This record gives sequence, C-alpha cells and structure tokens, in this order.
Amino acid sequence: MAVATGKQPAKIAPVIARLQFEGRLLEEEVRKLMLRSSDAAILEAVLSKPISDDELERLGSYYSAADSKWSERDIKERANFPGFLSALHANTLYQVLHGQVPYAQPGGFDDFNFQHDEFPILRRYATLAEYRSIPTGRSFQSVGLPIGGGLYYRVGMSQPRTSQTGLVPIDDGLMVITTKSIIYSGQHRNFRLPYPSILRFESFVDGFGIHGNHGPGKVFIPSKLGMMDEGWYFYNLVSALSKW
Repeated sequence: MAVATGKQPAKIAPVIARLQFEGRLLEEEVRKLMLRSSDAAILEAVLSKPISDDELERLGSYYSAADSKWSERDIKERANFPGFLSALHANTLYQVLHGQVPYAQPGGFDDFNFQHDEFPILRRYATLAEYRSIPTGRSFQSVGLPIGGGLYYRVGMSQPRTSQTGLVPIDDGLMVITTKSIIYSGQHRNFRLPYPSILRFESFVDGFGIHGNHGPGKVFIPSKLGMMDEGWYFYNLVSALSKW
C-alpha cells in the first residue's frame, strides 16, 4: 500500500517495528521480508507505466531501507530483483518518451562509431534470428534397386508437401540500441538499421522483432541481465525511439 500511494519508507517504519515485535521476527527475517515484498510491489507498480527520476529515487529508497548495504551491491546482484531492474527500465522509457537521452556509462561504447548527433543507450549480447521457410513432413533420397538383367527400379525422391515460416537462430553477437538506430555486430552478420528503415516492430516475451523494406524479418533475443524476461522493455524502447 505504501509503494502504491507514494509514501516514503520512513512513514511505515513504526508499522514494520510493531509487526516485527508481534511476530517475534529476527532482524534478518525482517530484512528479507522487506526486500521481497518491496520488490514485488515495485514490480507491479512500474510495469503499468514509465516512472520519473523522482519516483525512481523514492522506490529505490525501499531497498536501502531494507538493506543498509544495498548501494554497495554489484549491479548484477541487484538486477536479480525483478522490481528493481524493471524500475530502471521504466525510468529509461520515461526519459525517452519525454525526449531525454538516458545516461550511458562513459567509455562503455568506445568500440563503436556513431553519428555526430547519435547517442548510445544500451548494449547487450543477443542472439539474432530470422524468419525462414521451414519444410514440414519427411523427405527421402532417390534409391536404385536392382531387379535383374541390368535393370533397376528407381524409387524417386519425395519432397515435403508443405512448408511453414519459422524463426531460425543465425548468429550471436553484440546489439547496441542508440537514439538513431539498432546496431548489430556478430560472428557472421554486421549491420546498422536506422529507425526510418523499419516498417514495424514485433513484441516477444524475451526480445523484439523488426520488419523492414528488404530481407526477412529479424528477431533479437538479448541475454538476460537478471532473472526476468525483458521483451516488454526492448519493444517499448525501440518503438519510442523510432518516433524521435
């Protein structure tokens, strides 16, 4: 209730203390309960809408109130809390939707060249897949069976009767999302896709797809930063940037 109504953790500290006393809970038990319940409440709150910098700071104070060493934890460890990671994503979406360039760590993109008015937002290792025609049914090679007198009975090759379009992984590499384009650098494919060249985006639980003027549709499946699938974030991010 406190998370949903905009309260600071200090406002509910007396309630937590009373519950701890009545339940005869140890400090460590309270810490774990606070972290878990706060993270669940924050996850529910931020998946419904982007959040401002002030709101991100308020929600972040719940983690610090539950764990005095929260700020000292490695970002990868904190990313294992779905609410915390989703709050960061929701804040990035808020900035993009309001025409702001999100903060990017200095030096994190030195191995890429960008246009003078292009700013990097994130980089993530990703699997690249493409839509391709996949045959269904069985096929057999042609075989010659001897029937005597130098004659052969040839069993001809059979082809699958139907085919369907499916996703086929074709490469693994580094994906960079900028204010101007999606850049991919893999073992076999290297390309830059400016947003104006993309006709539409496609949403997946664990990634996002794009369909352009040329070639088959492509799907990016980024590696997970935490435990939660982040397809909702990537889809909304590139969709918002395409409208800049």
